[in-house]
Amino acid sequence: MQLNKDVCDIAVTTKGEIFVTGDKNIKKYLQDESCIKIADTNLYNTRGLCHTSIQDEFLVCLHNGYDNESKVVRMTTAGQIKQTIKKTNINNPWCVAENINEDVVVMDSYSTIVVVNKKGEYRYKYPGSSHSSHMIGGCYGIACDNTGCILVCDYYNNRIHQIDMDCRFIQFILTQQHGVQIPMGLSIDNKGQLWLCNNDGKEVTIYKYRSSRLE
Repeated sequence: MQLNKDVCDIAVTTKGEIFVTGDKNIKKYLQDESCIKIADTNLYNTRGLCHTSIQDEFLVCLHNGYDNESKVVRMTTAGQIKQTIKKTNINNPWCVAENINEDVVVMDSYSTIVVVNKKGEYRYKYPGSSHSSHMIGGCYGIACDNTGCILVCDYYNNRIHQIDMDCRFIQFILTQQHGVQIPMGLSIDNKGQLWLCNNDGKEVTIYKYRSSRLE
């Protein structure tokens, strides 16, 4: 499938539907590879996107560069906004994921992971201290596994953080010793495989993933 240019993020539903963000809209790709616009976001640029546990809903990051206003919205696949999580709790969101407890996990432009509950109420952030040895040197991808662990791409430090659903550090599950070099994004599929965009997006490496170990 050939996607239009300027795609920022992509999400695939359990029905196999493909949604993409880009520019100031959200589009859905059809089986004949044509696309339809399901939502205009007006002054907001669209960024990260993820499908949720609810069949016909997804989360999307929006940012307005004119007044530096940003938010995460919960939207139906028909383009109807059902919830808005505003800048009060999340500053300048870039990537978003939903955890198994329905927490919303967001990576902001300051390379901080912010977690809010389903209602949009602040829970935790990671790293929790500016003096933490687990600081993130540029983050370009997050994912949640089926046990509630959160995986975070650490771009400049060439490693993948594994933290629990309360944002407590567990381990660096992948490092340069595993061949990680400038990781750009990651995803975990339903077969228990971790897909890592590596080497500044020039290659994809696949690992067998079982929450506590990689092969």
